[in-house]
Amino acid sequence: MLDAACMAVDFASARDGSESTYHPIELLGLEKLVENIGEAASRLSPGTTHRMPQIAWKQMIGMRHVLVHDYFDVDDAVVLDTVRVFLPSLALELERVLTEDGA
Repeated sequence: MLDAACMAVDFASARDGSESTYHPIELLGLEKLVENIGEAASRLSPGTTHRMPQIAWKQMIGMRHVLVHDYFDVDDAVVLDTVRVFLPSLALELERVLTEDGA
């Protein structure tokens, strides 16, 4: 989850602009990373998610469902907003917890 979040954030931060500046394959790659994060979130134990209550776990899992099942309705602007606004804090929080756990 951490690797996917960092990869998405790094890629998006190297770009400037809206979804129109991305090649469709690049957007699909970002969607896949967000999808993988949602899948990983769905597999976390309740104890793990309770350690990070500020993370929107249900929304992450819900976004994964949209990306997998309603892919014709995916709004690329929402995906990019997720990557730019929410994934940086997710990555920081995951790094914090992993450091605490000695991983």
